[in-house]
Amino acid sequence: MYRAGTRPKNKKRRRRIWLIIILLLLIISCFSYGAFKKASTPKSEIKQAQATYKKIDYSKKTQIFSNEIFEIELPATWHTLNQSSGSYKTYSYQSNSGSDGQIIQIFVDTIPVNFAVNKALIIKSQGDKVSVESPISDNCTAYTKNSANVGQYGAAARWQGVDFLCDMANTSRNVIGTSSVDGINTVVLKSPSTGRQSKLFFTDTANGINPDYNTFVSAVNSFRMK
Repeated sequence: MYRAGTRPKNKKRRRRIWLIIILLLLIISCFSYGAFKKASTPKSEIKQAQATYKKIDYSKKTQIFSNEIFEIELPATWHTLNQSSGSYKTYSYQSNSGSDGQIIQIFVDTIPVNFAVNKALIIKSQGDKVSVESPISDNCTAYTKNSANVGQYGAAARWQGVDFLCDMANTSRNVIGTSSVDGINTVVLKSPSTGRQSKLFFTDTANGINPDYNTFVSAVNSFRMK
């Protein structure tokens, strides 16, 4: 029975249901938007690159020393010495101008066959260049001693099967010399431009406390006839 000033109960119930539905839809919409935003946002990780430093060793820079007969590569700090005008034709290079410098000397054509050294470096002819066939030996006095050559300047010695002369008279010297199967203190190379053959002998004299033998080996390896 209808009464004035009142609404049917089913209308109130429907309104309440619609409000609940709308509220649920709003909640669902909010969650859905948040999930979509999170899923669509690209994941990125920014990392600061680690700084790297490279130490440049300026002492390892080299230069080519060239003349009418050959060229050779040495450290850039080295310089040439005056060419010898004596019995032997030599080309000399020094590490510095002081008395403790390292000197590399190259004899061309006229070889001092009686020149004795303290350490030997065995090389081999490769046409216009050489190949290093052995490490630098220990002081030859350590493996050349016998009763006949004690104190002898040019005692016969052998390193890696190749003959050379050992300075038994000056055991504290630091002189390295090259030898090959071509002969004592001798290697024979050929000019690629003229075809002329030359005998060569390389020496290294170190007056300092800690000589750099690698410089000598590298220099000999770099040598080229013209």
